[in-house]
Amino acid sequence: MSNLEFVHLHVHSEYSLLDGVPSVLDLIKKAKELGMNAIALTDHGNLFGVIEFYEKALEEGIKPIIGMEGYLAPNHRTQKPIKEDENSYFHITLIAMDNEGLKNLYKLSTYAYLEGFYTRPRIDKELLEKYSKGLIVLSGCPKGEIPQNVLIDNYENVKNLVGWFYEVFKDNFYLEIQDVGIEENKKINKELLEISRKFNIKVVATNDVHYINKEDYIIQDILLAIHSKTTLNDPKRFKIETREIYMKSKEEMYELFKGYEFSLRNTIEILEKCHYDIKLDPNDLKLPKLNENLNLRELAYEGLKKKFNNQIPEIYKQRLEMELEVIEKLGFEGYFLIVYDIVNYAKKNNIPVGPGRGSAAGSLVLYALDITKIDPIKYNLLFERFLNPERISPPDVDLDFGDIKRDKVIDYIFEKYGINSTAQIITFNTLGPKAAIKDVARVFNYPYSEINYLTKLIPYNPNVQKTKDEIFAEIREIPEIKSALKSNPLLEEILKYAYRITGKPRTTSVHAAGVAIAPGNITDYVPLALSKSSSKKEKIITTQFDKDVLEKLGILKIDLLGVTVLSIIEKTVELIRQRKEPNFDIDKIPLDDKKTYELLWKGYLLGVFQLESSRGMRELVMKMKPDRFEDLIALIALYRPGALAWANEYIDRKFGRKKIEYDFEELEEILKETYGIIVYQEQVMQIANKLAGFTLGQADVLRKAIGKKKKELMDQMRDEFINGAISKGKDPEKVKRLWETIEKFAEYSFNKSHSAGYAMLTYQTAYLKANWTIEFYTAMLSLEMLKGQQFYKKAPAIIYEARQFGINILPPDINESDFEFKIENENSIRYGLGGIKGIGINTIEDILKARKLGKFRSLEDLKIRVKGINKKVLEALIKSGACDGIIKSRKSALLRIDANLKFGSIEGGLFSNVVINKEDSNQKDDENFLLKCEMESLGIYLTRHPLNPFRNLFENYRGITIEDLYNEEIKDKEITLYVAKVFVQTKKNSNKETYCILTVEDFTGSIDVFVPAGKYAQYKDIIEGDYFAYKIKGILNYDEEEDERIPEIMLETIEPLTINNFGSKVIFEISLDNNFDIDKFINFLKNNNSRDGFEIYVKINENGSSQMYKSQKFKLERKALEKLDELKWYLI
Repeated sequence: MSNLEFVHLHVHSEYSLLDGVPSVLDLIKKAKELGMNAIALTDHGNLFGVIEFYEKALEEGIKPIIGMEGYLAPNHRTQKPIKEDENSYFHITLIAMDNEGLKNLYKLSTYAYLEGFYTRPRIDKELLEKYSKGLIVLSGCPKGEIPQNVLIDNYENVKNLVGWFYEVFKDNFYLEIQDVGIEENKKINKELLEISRKFNIKVVATNDVHYINKEDYIIQDILLAIHSKTTLNDPKRFKIETREIYMKSKEEMYELFKGYEFSLRNTIEILEKCHYDIKLDPNDLKLPKLNENLNLRELAYEGLKKKFNNQIPEIYKQRLEMELEVIEKLGFEGYFLIVYDIVNYAKKNNIPVGPGRGSAAGSLVLYALDITKIDPIKYNLLFERFLNPERISPPDVDLDFGDIKRDKVIDYIFEKYGINSTAQIITFNTLGPKAAIKDVARVFNYPYSEINYLTKLIPYNPNVQKTKDEIFAEIREIPEIKSALKSNPLLEEILKYAYRITGKPRTTSVHAAGVAIAPGNITDYVPLALSKSSSKKEKIITTQFDKDVLEKLGILKIDLLGVTVLSIIEKTVELIRQRKEPNFDIDKIPLDDKKTYELLWKGYLLGVFQLESSRGMRELVMKMKPDRFEDLIALIALYRPGALAWANEYIDRKFGRKKIEYDFEELEEILKETYGIIVYQEQVMQIANKLAGFTLGQADVLRKAIGKKKKELMDQMRDEFINGAISKGKDPEKVKRLWETIEKFAEYSFNKSHSAGYAMLTYQTAYLKANWTIEFYTAMLSLEMLKGQQFYKKAPAIIYEARQFGINILPPDINESDFEFKIENENSIRYGLGGIKGIGINTIEDILKARKLGKFRSLEDLKIRVKGINKKVLEALIKSGACDGIIKSRKSALLRIDANLKFGSIEGGLFSNVVINKEDSNQKDDENFLLKCEMESLGIYLTRHPLNPFRNLFENYRGITIEDLYNEEIKDKEITLYVAKVFVQTKKNSNKETYCILTVEDFTGSIDVFVPAGKYAQYKDIIEGDYFAYKIKGILNYDEEEDERIPEIMLETIEPLTINNFGSKVIFEISLDNNFDIDKFINFLKNNNSRDGFEIYVKINENGSSQMYKSQKFKLERKALEKLDELKWYLI
């Protein structure tokens, strides 16, 4: 039956979110396997996958047919159903015949989202008629408007509908019949075939494909249950009552439609009507025109003149001319002018702009235009790394702006180029392995507490790229999961199906940075959708194509990243100008400030851009002791997987512990800055250029080949490199050895331009912290405060470190605090009212406005003068300590607020209905009460802390902190933490047992501890009792949350914290090189000897070496540690 003619015209992929099962490539390959030369894609209500489908189909030699199963509103698209049970949409199958039809499909899909969205993106007949050209319409599945009227025997309406569709679409309107095993098909098919004969309208058969193979029905069923948040055994859930909507072969379709073979052959008629020419060329940038008459060449020369006081050095002139010639030759002037315009707007409107990121920092043109702030010639950065004239690819300039004001830049772009020409960019949130396992377990009604426990055992490391097969193979080898699989066959099913759905798109959201700009109406180029934003409540208009597809289509995409550190720098500079130096300019600070580098050597890296990331980075900084800006560039480049192996070599060579040797004198010029080590990709390019005669363009191709491990290209370039160097008179053996070195280093080498841009922010933040310390901490706290829940995780560490610098953080005060944190005096920061939980910004503004007329004298005075004060606000103010100056105690003040407090009328200077308990009005605030108050109202411990009695121990503690868990992958699964209780949230599992989430913190941050039901029952008295400081042991896991790694502890044991928890041995580190008074130390040990004390070890450092000794004579009294200020010690 090889002469059978049929193609599938109604087909869904995984872009029919949580409904369609197969990937686009799966569909194409299956069609090819079935001997079909074409296939359609008609996803539900969207065109998310059509470009990927088009490209991959052509690659596989299959003809793509582009369509969409639309949702058709019964009336006008903007009209919502009046009755609850009224149908809000019908289905309709739309297919584009050509590029015009494709553009009209874009329009329809866009308007469906922007104007017709009600549970689904809906079009209407008005839109269908307006954008009918180039479209083929099928009457749809049983949910179509015509089939639905057939089912209720409304033949008059059927006749009218058929007439309307035929009048609009003529011979491009087809009646769609299906036989997928549901009862409705029979009646619909019979009537549609009769209408076909009566009105001479052609019939076409489809199979509404949702999965590849028949047995895949269960995957679709699972996806539908995930979407509806139900279980598979829920009788009320939406499900499809058939297992027949798989990709049937031609033979199966001809068997199914025996007697109606014409309906199958008509699919070929539609196929032959469809022809597209979609240009996929990233270099064909579709740039909008600027209204201003800007000239790139003039702007660049003018900018460079300003930097050099009208005396441009010759080397800069030559480099600028070379870059401009390349840009003009490739036709990218417009791109540079658009980027210039955006940055120029930001600077004119006091929006902080970053110094440059990525390879863009290697462009002198961008430096001249003040788009970047790194001099590429001074720091030996290469333009060819950014824009290679020998391997054309469009420029890509990522722009950093302060996160607080970034949206103003986006608003400007929308206003400048028009709302019809701009949109933010979609991104697809896919199911990760853990989420897939949890979702499948839920639809199978598997106990939540058990699956939650098991998934927390799954390691997560975003830095290691693994296939789905590798991940699930590792999951099955986790001992606890391996054991559970043996005893519970349902878990085997869950893993099997979770594997199948892992990687599938689940929802859409807004790309964190990308904005698309078109030269005209953007819907002429891409369809639009509504997507969820992580930062805003309302949905945002986005493209339906992601950033990779937009690049292929040549749509201008600009990444505008919101960077917190730029806002912190801006705020710090603002405070410096207000308090001390009105003309302070962060871009003019010296790059050789000794105080700045000394701060880094000491490891005070919190808030220092890129360096605060982990303990590993802190140790590297302290070992390297950077003392020049170039060291910071190298530091950022070296602290990455692979490259980190060369960090110690760099340090040893820097300090002369290892000799630096060069086989060729040219290498010294290139590698001297990094002590003979290839750290940067630009160095690879320069070596190829200087030694082998490569152009820098060819050298960039070499750099890409090695970095991406393109073996064939590497082999070819290896020969060219060796031959080129030998032809320049170089020793063949040394050249081959150099090539091997390049291969080894180049795999881990980093983009120096990117590293230099980041290093500038690193230096600026370190400079501000070292020289303008109180301003820097005030800015950090104020800006972190604006981030909601994140503030409570980061604030403890900021406050703890600020105190180490002698800065006191004063509690909020109703008469002193502003909305933000503020500098009260040279060594004190006052807590902001905006950091108190439960008080809105409007109420705070009312408080500050009222305070201008005089300070508040009492709670009554506060209430009379501030309209927004209610019981909840008063409680928050009192508990936070903000009212301490106008009350006797927090307990007595809280007792004055009655549950039925009615404000409005004041009698005798007091509130109406305020209950004053005279007996208790002078109650004193005990320590535990104050701890609870602060935690409830501030979300942190501020003036006191449960761990304060152990502060000295923490300062000398060598174990794991909460900060470490966030910033690096901890190898040990079982960890110990010393923490304070923050919050206890109890819940019930499926067996009605109580478990809890215990939020805890140390001086570096906070984390959630999962306490299973059994552990909660065992430790309830400790968790819920009057204990605030704990020693916790647990299993560390990482949850995936929107590409972020969130650590969480699974509790094993918990006990109240005492000094004994920190260890039984004390280690003293003594340096004999510093005139250490050994006799005084021995006397200290004698005077504090205790039979039950700590075992004593002494690590003596002398002349660069160290030895450890154990005291046989003394044990140290435990309380004696509190007397130690000068000695370096820690417990183990």
